[in-house]
Amino acid sequence: MAGHPDLEVVGEAATGTEAVRLVTGVTPDFAVMDIRMPGMDGIEATRLITDGPATTRVLILTTFDEDEQLRRSGRGFSWPARTRGASPCAPPR
Repeated sequence: MAGHPDLEVVGEAATGTEAVRLVTGVTPDFAVMDIRMPGMDGIEATRLITDGPATTRVLILTTFDEDEQLRRSGRGFSWPARTRGASPCAPPR
């Protein structure tokens, strides 16, 4: 992403706690979040970010095809979860 001329990477976080702290301090337009992170997972970090005062949108990614956490990530958010390799037109599970 750093090489894209229309995007500016403003930070990186290794844990969910770091991600929440970074987004709260920097308030980027969007954040890319991995589901599986040490300590606080990406789902909880996303909930804290989207429930807080920041207007940051969060894109959740994972490398796993089938994952309970992936299914859980679609609950309470305004977008569906899709597994890797799913057709763009396929309805979410």
